[in-house]
Amino acid sequence: MSLSGKDVQRDGFIYGLEGFRAYPGPMKRIEGPQLRLMFLPKLTYQAQSLFRSNPGLVRSQLRHYGVPFDENNFAGRGTVMFKKVLEQGQCDQVPLSITLLQDEMLQEWLHQFTDAQLSDRPDLMMEKYFSSQGQPNHTKFGGGDVLEVPFDGSNPILPSQMMHAASQLIGLGYQQAPLGPPHVFLGWDTDAVADASRQYALREYEKIQDVNRITIQRDMAVQELADREEERIKKEKIDKEIDKLVLARRREYEQYLHDREEQQLREENELGAQREEALRENEKQRIDQEIQLEEQIQFEEQMELDEQDHLEDQMQFEEQIQFEEQIQLEEQIQLEEQIQLEEEIRFEQEEYGTTLWDQFPGCYSKSF
Repeated sequence: MSLSGKDVQRDGFIYGLEGFRAYPGPMKRIEGPQLRLMFLPKLTYQAQSLFRSNPGLVRSQLRHYGVPFDENNFAGRGTVMFKKVLEQGQCDQVPLSITLLQDEMLQEWLHQFTDAQLSDRPDLMMEKYFSSQGQPNHTKFGGGDVLEVPFDGSNPILPSQMMHAASQLIGLGYQQAPLGPPHVFLGWDTDAVADASRQYALREYEKIQDVNRITIQRDMAVQELADREEERIKKEKIDKEIDKLVLARRREYEQYLHDREEQQLREENELGAQREEALRENEKQRIDQEIQLEEQIQFEEQMELDEQDHLEDQMQFEEQIQFEEQIQLEEQIQLEEQIQLEEEIRFEQEEYGTTLWDQFPGCYSKSF
């Protein structure tokens, strides 16, 4: 479990996930012997590298060892002055005030987190309750009290790591509960630790028994529900069979109604077709009669026309005959007149020796 608490800052120091560091930088404390090797008699490559990453190297280390300094006395990076401090042994030991400040800031920072959050950091758990900078500290946690550290079970080796960290502190008792979710019990009273572990195991055993009883009751309830469900399924199956029969009968009846309706519809269609056929036949007969009547009328009209034409022809013929007869009559009359005239002429010739024609040539025509 990752920690994401707020850093603690005080008196030029900061405490957080990266530990106890001093400003500027901030930078962790470098042990005195290592500082001597880095700066005396001259700067090593390691010191040069540290200066490149943190130009305030000297200032931060002076603050770690509680060595007072004046910024006005610094020349460049302060290496000359720092060499003198190292030669005087002022960085051989951390002052008690700095150690106490570190412990206070550590405790303040640790108390942001629950025991569950610190369960995967045995070193921090020890520092919070049982040690100070790796050494046993009986003042942080009551002598007869027992610390119960729970684990979520995601990492099975964490309980062993916690007990290993506890084993490094002389006099600290530790024990893992044999039952239930992983729990480690810690305390300075080993008997109290064992009793707490045993009580926890008993509680977990009772929980298991309760769980078993609940499981049995649940199984019985589940079986009862299963029996009810089986009975319900049987009833449902019977109901479905009945529904199927009812549905089949209903479909048969609906099919019967449908067939009867179709039969009635066919009969109505046939009757309608017959009626339409009869109507068409009657209409055809009516039309034929009308056609015959029209033909009869046309025939009679034609007969009348023919008769009229015949009558007209007869009349024309009679008129022609009359005309011809008139012509003949006139011709006959003319002929008779001619004959009479000729007779008169002959008579005159015989009587008078001349004719009127000869006497009056302009008054008589020789021909009629």
